[in-house]
Amino acid sequence: MDLYHEKALFLRGFFNEVGLKTAYVKFDVKPRMAGESKFNFMSLMTLALNGITSFSIVPLRFIAVLGFLMALFGFCAGLEVVFEKLMYNDSPNGMATTIILLCVFGGTQLFCLGIIGEYIGQVYREEKARPRYIKDVELD
Repeated sequence: MDLYHEKALFLRGFFNEVGLKTAYVKFDVKPRMAGESKFNFMSLMTLALNGITSFSIVPLRFIAVLGFLMALFGFCAGLEVVFEKLMYNDSPNGMATTIILLCVFGGTQLFCLGIIGEYIGQVYREEKARPRYIKDVELD
């Protein structure tokens, strides 16, 4: 644990990442003798968010994929509108064009934001300076 210099180390993820042998222990949870938990809903959400962001950049990649799919949808819908105009001389009202343009430009912006997020994720990962390898036994 001394190799990890993080201020807010998420222990559940840490034990999983280190790769030590694990075992499942069944136990019965007994009610508290006194007092009640200080964790409210927001504390639990903060803990979950800390767990997700401490060991994964998947949410950042999800933003890039979502933006790409949104832009692709807008582009395909735009091609379909152009096809209908050329083949059937039928053009949609202004609302469809506005939605298509919003999908294309919004998706492109979201995709670019995801790419920037990838860079930030790499910087974040390097800044944590986690060890690449963890020695189980050191031989002399």
